[in-house]
Amino acid sequence: MAVVAAAIIAVPAVRWWLDGPDLEGTGDPDLAPACPADPEQPASEADGDSVPVGATSVLLCNGPGNGFQVPEDALTTRVDELARVVNAQDRADYNGCPDDLGIGYRLVFGYPDGTAFDVTGQLYGCRVLQVGKHEHTNPSKPWDLFIEALREQRSAATPPGSDERPECLDRNGLVHSPIGDPVEMTDAVLCARFWRKPERNGSAAFSATDLAVLLADRRDRPSLGDDGLTDERCTADRREYDIVGITPWGDHVSMDGICGVVYDGDSYWEPGPEAREVITRLYDEADLG
Repeated sequence: MAVVAAAIIAVPAVRWWLDGPDLEGTGDPDLAPACPADPEQPASEADGDSVPVGATSVLLCNGPGNGFQVPEDALTTRVDELARVVNAQDRADYNGCPDDLGIGYRLVFGYPDGTAFDVTGQLYGCRVLQVGKHEHTNPSKPWDLFIEALREQRSAATPPGSDERPECLDRNGLVHSPIGDPVEMTDAVLCARFWRKPERNGSAAFSATDLAVLLADRRDRPSLGDDGLTDERCTADRREYDIVGITPWGDHVSMDGICGVVYDGDSYWEPGPEAREVITRLYDEADLG
């Protein structure tokens, strides 16, 4: 059984040009751009501070910072738009930075001759977008656009399917996809959490019917926004659990249940009677494990 975990694509033959891609055709078009094996690798050290024109694909990779599940498919649409957004960000002039943690990412722009140019973004601390030798602001803008564009690209394509099966891991071991949406999961497992007695942590798999009930309930029930947790709900229902799933694109996604509500990454919702019955049955089954 394959465990839900992060995977970094690494092709040893990839050619990195530190001074930017050679657009005269001297590169090898058979060398596909790939994520570097080391997420801490510096961005391309070009003299300029902009992504060169002519890229035809972009990969989203882990960068310096907290990791995430890397999508296996490259962005091949709206590539010029993404490059323009990166190039439009102002040079940074920082005077003190927050001491926090967050995601670090890398965008690898691929060119027809097999060369690549990459930039890194840090969604924490000084919020640096590193382009060439220069630091820029607003790393969230390229990040958000890539996610939007890849989701749009996927909507017009057929997902490859996945042979992976979701599995309950320690929460520190869960690595999620920034692209996948929990409502897209096609296989899922409920992971009961018992913080005072972690040895009791158990799991129970969703049947196709149970998962369909849960996801239909999520689509039909109103969102509670960020105000789903209340003292009354936590007094009435002290259970805590994760619903860990896989999408047809192989994305690792999850929803968190606590105090009688479920958080899907965007907002809370309160499951209806049928979905509550499924959750209660699977939670009791997982508790027995």
